[in-house]
Amino acid sequence: IAEYAHPRDLLSLACTCRYFQQFLMDQSSTLVWRTARSNLELEGFPGCPVDFTEQEYAKLAFCARCHSCGQYTDYIFWEMRLRYCLDCLVQR
Repeated sequence: IAEYAHPRDLLSLACTCRYFQQFLMDQSSTLVWRTARSNLELEGFPGCPVDFTEQEYAKLAFCARCHSCGQYTDYIFWEMRLRYCLDCLVQR
């Protein structure tokens, strides 16, 4: 069932309780995440980098919080593999 969910929903589910967090963030769940991502049409999104897990990729792509201050932002810097708001980007 989880394979048909949106990766954003899987991230939310992983935050609901320790059981789901351990299950979904474990390497053994990679296929679940990969299948969930492949069910989407992600225009403008690069493929999952080889040095990233599917879970890390989903967090970067679908968790809309700045990695520095925690504010919501739409800016993803794929080459740095970071999500920053404009204020934090200018400060760096």
